[in-house]
Amino acid sequence: MHRHPWNPLPAIALSLLLATACGESLPFEPAGPEAAPDPGVTGPYAVGVRTVWLEDPTREDPYGEAAGRRFKVEVWYPAVEEARDAARDLLDLHAEAPPSVVAALEGVSIPRVEQPAVRDAALHEKDAPYPVIVFSHGNGGIRAQSFSYTAHLASHGYLVVSADHVGNTLFDFLDVTDVTGNTLNSIFDRPEDLRLMLDALEDGSFDPGGELAAAADLERVGVTGHSLGGLTSLYVSQPDQSAFDARYDAAVPVTPATEVLALLAAPVEGVELPLLYVGATADQTLDYQVETVAAYEKHTGHRAMAGVVDAGHFSFSEICELELGEAALALGMSEDIAGLLEDGCGPQNIPVSRAHTLNNFYGTAWFNIYLRGSELTASEWLDPAAAPADVEYRIDRPGLSSER
Repeated sequence: MHRHPWNPLPAIALSLLLATACGESLPFEPAGPEAAPDPGVTGPYAVGVRTVWLEDPTREDPYGEAAGRRFKVEVWYPAVEEARDAARDLLDLHAEAPPSVVAALEGVSIPRVEQPAVRDAALHEKDAPYPVIVFSHGNGGIRAQSFSYTAHLASHGYLVVSADHVGNTLFDFLDVTDVTGNTLNSIFDRPEDLRLMLDALEDGSFDPGGELAAAADLERVGVTGHSLGGLTSLYVSQPDQSAFDARYDAAVPVTPATEVLALLAAPVEGVELPLLYVGATADQTLDYQVETVAAYEKHTGHRAMAGVVDAGHFSFSEICELELGEAALALGMSEDIAGLLEDGCGPQNIPVSRAHTLNNFYGTAWFNIYLRGSELTASEWLDPAAAPADVEYRIDRPGLSSER
């Protein structure tokens, strides 16, 4: 049994042994029924990233600029080997900002952050189709807010899609006064955004030419999200709810808002999918014991929980590196709101790089089990006896339990 699964040396040695068997195109075999690579190290695929636009003609555009609800979608996907050494894409919020908030950002310093993906790289077609994972961003977030996680999943052989939930993005928060109203509306808009992405992948209309749609395996679909996006991942997994989508096979809510679900008559105990909760023990935004631990304990199906010690609410996103707390003050937001954006970014918190590593490890492992059929991943990497000291870890599923 592996006792410290994030040491890269065993994975490197394994990759050398498997190189011949897998061919020259991949350094090691991705997860599958006979393979359980370390889910915490970068996967065997180079990663590409693209942006596409989708429009839902049945809903209104909150900006009044289109005939229907129109929004950007970011896609991370396995790319050809040649992309491994190509220049990485830069997340530039100044370039992303819509015209309505460009003036507000003038003079505000926001770092351009490199993500581990190559813009518009060629798709690795040989191993397609790939399981699909849908990511939902946090309240006032953006589609690329957790690229360390979404790109990591793509490197392990997933096609990951994430929409800007228009009306509830970072840029909307800079441009509106009714933040609470926008948040409430977004709870109901988000499931439809996710549904539209899957529908477009299914009918081939997702991207020009349909290359990415053709590479999506809609028989293997997972859902994940951060904060309000974590709530979304649970809401769409609720049978007998209008938000429900039967295409999902597993869910990973990250620092989720779970108590709100009871107000929607959709309590967490109604979810039947295999659930992995990733929580932050020092979360100042959503109480860890109430929103994560209690939710885990109510679930009766396959379940696991990884509570990262001393992590804060934004430890699993790129918010800390973007230094949005300082930008919020410069834009005239209150100290209370700016302070919330620092939740997880302080010296009292676990280093963000470590939080990312742990989130990547557990999230990838869970999806490898349920979307790539790698039962070996559970026995090799998710034994409670092997959990590191900086994780409050629990699991309860066939063949592996810390609850008995």
